[in-house]
Amino acid sequence: MVKKKGVAEKRFIDNKDGTITDKSTGLAWVKDPSLLGGVFGTEGNPATMTYLEAAKACKKLNYAGHKDWRLPTVKELFSIVDHGKYDPTIDEIFVSRSNWYWSITPHKRWSSCAWLVGFGSGSVDDDDKDYDNYVR
Repeated sequence: MVKKKGVAEKRFIDNKDGTITDKSTGLAWVKDPSLLGGVFGTEGNPATMTYLEAAKACKKLNYAGHKDWRLPTVKELFSIVDHGKYDPTIDEIFVSRSNWYWSITPHKRWSSCAWLVGFGSGSVDDDDKDYDNYVR
């Protein structure tokens, strides 16, 4: 395939099964977590959950023919931030809220905390694992 000059190659591919593939990392992402149902919420109303609830829910997830889902690392989650956008700071191919999303990455200094990515401003912060946040 010959690339046309001045035409940007798409980074994210809609797999048409509810997932998005990131060509730069090879990771698959759920396009709209609210469509997963159950503990993930209802269509258009994604649920929030604690860190432990989120990790367990992802591990149990069987979606789009895959059973190896997990919470992303903070580095993986931050990799889908679009720094050219604001509120939300994520490509429009994803259905996302401008809120905080859990990563699996624990805080090294405070064991009661883990890292999150905020898709409102594209920033990274930590939060207590007992607080509720969104899951991507």
